[in-house]
Amino acid sequence: MLKFVFICNLCYLAVWLLRITEHGERFAWLFNSVIVLGILVAPWANMLSSVLAIVLLLLRKISWGELPGYLLILNLSILLVQILV
Repeated sequence: MLKFVFICNLCYLAVWLLRITEHGERFAWLFNSVIVLGILVAPWANMLSSVLAIVLLLLRKISWGELPGYLLILNLSILLVQILV
């Protein structure tokens, strides 16, 4: 699930970058394709997967060895961006 959320977060970052650049019209086809994953799915899936992963780590149901830690850290970083922006 963390990999799917990471892909959604990449879509969120792509939509965010396309919205702030002047060349957004050139990439309208891309914007229309990733807006659903980026804006609608990414924040909710990111919050759900991050909370679930942290709870499972705290309850010792999974260990850091079983969990791709870099994905959790990247997803949490992007979650901060999603909350602040």
